[in-house]
Amino acid sequence: MGLGKGRVAPDESSVPHNHPPSWTLTLGETLITLVPDKNNPSRNNQSDDEFGLVVQREGGGQLKVEPQAIIETLLTNSTCTRKTRTVFGCAGGIRTPSGLHLLLISKCKAMGTIKGTHVFRAAGFVIVTCGDTKNTKNDSKTGTHTKKLSPQEATDERQQLKYIKTFLRRSAGRRLFFSGDVLSVDATRSFSRRKQSSIVSDTNYWSKCDTAFLWNEGVGTVFLDAFAEDKNNKNKASEFLVPLANGSFGFAEFAVMNKGNKNMNATARVSLIARVSTRRVGIRHHCRGANLNGDVANFVETEQVVEVGEGGDGDEVDAGEDDAQKNDAQKNKPPSFLSSFVCLRGSVPTRWAQPLRDLFWKFPLEVLGSDGGDDGGGISATDTDTTKAHLTSLNKQYGPVVCLDLLKKTEKNKESHLGLCFETAVAESKTQTKYVPYDLGAEICKSGDTHALDGLRKLTQKDLEGHGFWVDESSLDDNQNSKNQTCERKQSGIFRVNCKDCLDRTNGAQTVLGRWAVAKQLHVMGFEAAGDKNKMKNIHRRLWMRHGDDIASLYARSSALRRDVTMFGKRTFVGLFWDLKIALSRYRQSKFSDGYSQDAIRFFLNGGRVEKERTKVSCDESDKIIHSKRKSAGCFGSCLNQPKLVHDDDTWALETVYTPKSNTSRKVTPAPATCAEQ
Repeated sequence: MGLGKGRVAPDESSVPHNHPPSWTLTLGETLITLVPDKNNPSRNNQSDDEFGLVVQREGGGQLKVEPQAIIETLLTNSTCTRKTRTVFGCAGGIRTPSGLHLLLISKCKAMGTIKGTHVFRAAGFVIVTCGDTKNTKNDSKTGTHTKKLSPQEATDERQQLKYIKTFLRRSAGRRLFFSGDVLSVDATRSFSRRKQSSIVSDTNYWSKCDTAFLWNEGVGTVFLDAFAEDKNNKNKASEFLVPLANGSFGFAEFAVMNKGNKNMNATARVSLIARVSTRRVGIRHHCRGANLNGDVANFVETEQVVEVGEGGDGDEVDAGEDDAQKNDAQKNKPPSFLSSFVCLRGSVPTRWAQPLRDLFWKFPLEVLGSDGGDDGGGISATDTDTTKAHLTSLNKQYGPVVCLDLLKKTEKNKESHLGLCFETAVAESKTQTKYVPYDLGAEICKSGDTHALDGLRKLTQKDLEGHGFWVDESSLDDNQNSKNQTCERKQSGIFRVNCKDCLDRTNGAQTVLGRWAVAKQLHVMGFEAAGDKNKMKNIHRRLWMRHGDDIASLYARSSALRRDVTMFGKRTFVGLFWDLKIALSRYRQSKFSDGYSQDAIRFFLNGGRVEKERTKVSCDESDKIIHSKRKSAGCFGSCLNQPKLVHDDDTWALETVYTPKSNTSRKVTPAPATCAEQ
């Protein structure tokens, strides 16, 4: 963390929203101030320019929102040594035994533009201690100043700050992104859902964000709680917070031409935005299935946005994060036409798990039976209720759902039993849901990758055409060549794709859906690919390949498998070698570090709030059970990295870890923290 220098952000001042909102942070021994940077173009005409944040470093920290004139007076009268730096907003705060700590965005990188507005990745954070520094000591392990604490408080302090630091350093924390202008582009909502929200005309954007995809809701709430006694200040303080989504943002550009005028060149930009849900988050083997509320693991909303701007130069551009600034500087004019297609992925919405047991390569799937254990048969009433809750929520949010299930269907494979439970639960849920099974692995073995994916396209085409996609009607009305086109102005349904991990096979299937959609989106706008259409196809495939890698890095902490199939439509020798490397990396991480990463994610999402009454009892009793049962796992059993912050809903899965062959299960004490799955 520390007070590193520099800001990584574009500097083309003539482009609106080309800069993230920036703030000047002043750190003193007794005073901390955070005021808007008036030299930043994105701050123009913003109401919060008149106010700033003041932290009096007394006790655990006293926070106030004051006019800038008062802040300037306080700084003038202060005689202590001060440090000044630029930050790009506040992610939130965490409260530890020493007091409040602010999480500020210290670096950001431009990832691209959408609808003329830049999207930035939070590339660095700084933790600022708000407490009194007069009687403090510098903690070399955390890099922060903390007051002198009791031995137990010091231990808790180090552990909590280590969780936050781990989250921000590992893959989950490196995928946080935000909009340069939330009133123009909301990072937590797709365009179609944004039209149903009042955020467009409400300056208090924090309270209007979709909390299902708002990753800093927990730490943001802790920050706002510091102003609980003053509602007016609390509303003003919310303008310091930057809504952070997590997932992926990437784009690619290619040349298109107007179907009515072949000589009219334009540039199409396809952006892929992945939003990972906060409701049930974790790492692969430690987070499967659904909780009692119907929230599923690895639930991701993917939005494919197609923008077409008139008068482009016609060059194909395959842009990633590194060259996003260069391409955006050349093509920053807002698009003339805009369209959006959304699809979902998520774990099978039943009560199942695949807990880490020993050093074997694979672990059996455990399906929760009606008696609370793995009975190996049928489906319980709890599973039906869980699936119904999940699908009902999707129907309300997106309309009719098509569940494309890619699980294996061979009788001897445990995935087939899970798929049967899913199919039965969908049928008994009585929701607007269509279940479509497709054993992608078997089809690939039978007829090859190309034919298997082509069969998937034919299977889904009718439902895709029925669902349609969202189109900006105002842009279509201006396109004379598109007035007579018949299309869905909104997306009337959605595809929900899953395999076991919802990573590799799922990404291949969603690439097929996206390929169909991008052609139809261009067609409705009155455009088609210019020149060799295979160039557009290859650019689109490469975009989806990187998209799959980003999602896999969050859920499996590695790149996706079968990247060659996504890119080339077939297996290659290099692809097989790459898959072996990824598989070995996943194996090592799952055994020795995934558990701690999961704890760090859940701790951050919960805002760092810990139930102290449960901490000592839960940790002690849980550790006794874990260590006593690890003896049966062999000499390397103690190396297995199990999570400690386990939600109540998931304790049944841990019972199967420690009593896999016993008829009696021993209850594992729940987590020492209330996780985000509430």
